[in-house]
Amino acid sequence: MKKIITISALALAFAAGAYAQQGHKETDRLIKRAENMKKDLETATAQVHKTMDYYNTIMKGGAGDTRKLYKDLTKAIEDSEKRAANVSKRVEEMEAEAHSFFGEWRACRKSRARI
Repeated sequence: MKKIITISALALAFAAGAYAQQGHKETDRLIKRAENMKKDLETATAQVHKTMDYYNTIMKGGAGDTRKLYKDLTKAIEDSEKRAANVSKRVEEMEAEAHSFFGEWRACRKSRARI
């Protein structure tokens, strides 16, 4: 009987350690997703500022080659749209990871409450 209890205790300790390790990995993945989203958001924001600079230069008038400015503005708008789409993708990835992370966290809390 003591052997069974000892083996059960060791198995539980091992399982708890493995679960904790998995929890750290999930936390790291969520943090990484948030960092990636933040980096892409900063890049997109910089691109929008660049686009607005082109726009403001055109609107002020008196610029040299307006044809080139319009071409640059059009390219900047396209780049802004691409970066915005990338940010949206990163947000979706982060939300999915957060949903998984907190779902596991809630399940763990519920199972602990039953004990």
